[in-house]
Amino acid sequence: MTSQVGNYVNRAYLAAYDWLVYKSEKPRHYLWQAFYEIMSMVNKDDDWITMNYGYALLTSDGKLLSSLQEE
Repeated sequence: MTSQVGNYVNRAYLAAYDWLVYKSEKPRHYLWQAFYEIMSMVNKDDDWITMNYGYALLTSDGKLLSSLQEE
């Protein structure tokens, strides 16, 4: 009985996590925005100037990556 409850709780947690992190629109936006704000407050390293929110893959010189394969 206990393992059934644990399995149900685990499945519910994973479903909620999947929805919040990957499938929702506004909640996901606010979650990641808060994450990046916290990371910028915690990491005071001078070399860490900007963070890519993941909207575009950039090369080391800041240009848009045309494909995932190296040319």
